[in-house]
Amino acid sequence: MLVTALLLSGGCADGAESPSDDGAGTTNLTSTATATATDPATATATDPGSTSGGDTAPETADTGEPDSTTGTGSEPTTSPGATGDPTDTGSDSGGSGEDCQPGSNDVTAMGSVVASSTFGDNEYPAALSVDGDPATSWFSAGPGPKGGPARFAWTIEEPRCLSTLVLTGNGGHANPDFHEQFGFEAVTVRVFLGEKAVFQMDESLAGTPDPTVTVELGEVFGDRVELELSGHEDPICGGFAELQLSGA
Repeated sequence: MLVTALLLSGGCADGAESPSDDGAGTTNLTSTATATATDPATATATDPGSTSGGDTAPETADTGEPDSTTGTGSEPTTSPGATGDPTDTGSDSGGSGEDCQPGSNDVTAMGSVVASSTFGDNEYPAALSVDGDPATSWFSAGPGPKGGPARFAWTIEEPRCLSTLVLTGNGGHANPDFHEQFGFEAVTVRVFLGEKAVFQMDESLAGTPDPTVTVELGEVFGDRVELELSGHEDPICGGFAELQLSGA
């Protein structure tokens, strides 16, 4: 029955070969590397290895960053589409404060990225979502046993004024099989300064491929952005092509 289910799912698992090592679906890291503007090993149009493990629904901000891989830089994307109202949950000194100046510089490459899980034998790491190439994507290993969300975090060493977040779906992936049904239904965007949330907004990702959404952060001062991605469209994997952050 399991073999039949995998074959019917298509996409991320379609035609895949099993990796030689167990537990490759989720990678725990004790540290993350600072993102650079150089291209990582990019994904190809061939299908990845087989699945192993699902998202483990790590705890939210109070426990720090979720598990997984590190990232590289990004170019801006342009399609708008933000909806919903932000929730300002308070901040330490500087959160939307006098030290936060408006800016439109691409600051994505100044940070590092991690994810709660990575599909298969790390074929689609978090780095692919900040490489400036909409033809590559990060893919999770699917929801956890209780259907928990996937989590993705961008962290910068020194807090900065953050203005805009752009999230791009898989519609431009190099493998056309990944264009549809491998995204999410919704995302919650949170910005943190230390361990305190200073911004929160819920966004719909309804439709396939996921739409590109632009979230206006309102010149918020922070050092970490977390995405909580719920409603995997596919039970085996889900992801997005690009995360881009602008600020001063």
